Amino acid sequence: MQGIGYNYDVAVLNCADSTLQLGYNIQDYLTSRDVPCGGRDQSGDCYRLRIAFELPPPPREQNPLWGMLAGACLLTGLVMAGWKGKKKRLGVEPELLEFGNSSLDVANQQLISGGVKYDLTYRETKLLHLFCSRPNLLLEREFILQSVWADEGILVGRSLDMFVSRLRKILRSDPSVRIATVHGVGYRLEA
Repeated sequence: MQGIGYNYDVAVLNCADSTLQLGYNIQDYLTSRDVPCGGRDQSGDCYRLRIAFELPPPPREQNPLWGMLAGACLLTGLVMAGWKGKKKRLGVEPELLEFGNSSLDVANQQLISGGVKYDLTYRETKLLHLFCSRPNLLLEREFILQSVWADEGILVGRSLDMFVSRLRKILRSDPSVRIATVHGVGYRLEA
């Protein structure tokens, strides 16, 4: 990981049929410092490691209009920041997703569950946001994978199970909420 300046995906594939055994994105590892394959028993089969790098965007020619556009965007951002700051001073709280006795602050990637505050990774936040926006509805695995991991270009089923397991551990502090498994279909946030 030292010296690599770009985001990348790691996939462990079975040599016999190229099925995905494990996969993760380096940004998830760097955020949580959890080794995705740590604590797993691996059979003595043959495995291939596939690493997919995201390349940097190609350099662009400078156009004087881009400078003016960037200045306008910066000015708009400053005005909006001042407006949001004014809202906070007036006692308006930032919007939180509330479920059970828990609340999710998506912008700050924080969960308050059972009175305990947790800092979440980007993927944990994205997955929990998906569940919270559809409480008590069955979400199929493919839908979850497309919604949470499709932007990586690699869909990793085992990562879904790992992230659901981590969220379940965190949500134990709120007995009014649980993530139920519907075997062979997907998951449902019950609140």
